[in-house]
Amino acid sequence: MIKIGDTQKPATQNIGSQKLLDDIVNYWNAAGLCSLESSTSIKDEYIASFENYIESRVLSDIVAKYCQQIQKSDPVVGLDVGAGLGRFSIVLARYLKHVYAIEPARQLYVKLGDRCKNIRNISILNESLESLTLPIMADIAVVSGVLYLYNDEMLSHFMDKLNSHLRPGGIVIIRDFIVSDGIKKLRSSYVKGAYCYYRSPDYWRDVAEVRGMNINEIFRSVPPYNPYILKVMALLKLNWIYSLPIVKKLAYKQILRTRKGNENFKSGDINTVFIILKKSMDDSL
Repeated sequence: MIKIGDTQKPATQNIGSQKLLDDIVNYWNAAGLCSLESSTSIKDEYIASFENYIESRVLSDIVAKYCQQIQKSDPVVGLDVGAGLGRFSIVLARYLKHVYAIEPARQLYVKLGDRCKNIRNISILNESLESLTLPIMADIAVVSGVLYLYNDEMLSHFMDKLNSHLRPGGIVIIRDFIVSDGIKKLRSSYVKGAYCYYRSPDYWRDVAEVRGMNINEIFRSVPPYNPYILKVMALLKLNWIYSLPIVKKLAYKQILRTRKGNENFKSGDINTVFIILKKSMDDSL
């Protein structure tokens, strides 16, 4: 593992967007993550481990398939944006020659470095993608739990910057939250003055199209939860059931069925998903 540099402030976003980006980074710097396997700061540790098992297996499937399909003499490079504690960086490192893990929150960066210190093909950077100046060109980029906090101007800037670091034919794997249509905008409970933006598949198709990308897939990354059952299980302290290997494996198979069947999303629901975009081989687009 290699540590590279410290955060530099970007000068290309307006003052409001830059302040929001700083507020988001400061939140994660203060809140941290509740476990090494968690994708958020609030989930129960059993559920975090359960979701990590499923999402990591699915990510492994995606990356392994992509590596089998491409014929390259150059090293296959990965970029993990908003790496947190490295749950997806570690998955990428199993398949790729080198992985750059970007984490702007200083406290998470320090913990990420400690966790990945013995993994030679991971380099970690304490900066945001927006401030990245290294000439990294990736074949695979992963973005997890970042963009739903970005307004449209920030998201557009982010995607342009990410696209500039993606090789022709490369893929972007976004773990995000979507609704079936339109945009659902809710005030954030964690980042003061911020909102959560839950966008539709059509919105993401437009984002991809203007950047010379196609959306290959959008599918659930974890099974849908019944909130009443979750509440009862938490009250009875039964969430340990999610740690059982058989429960994890059955849930993974359920996700595979959902992915294969291209399941429609229910109107009004917020869905945790993987969005897979592929960049055109024609770099002029």
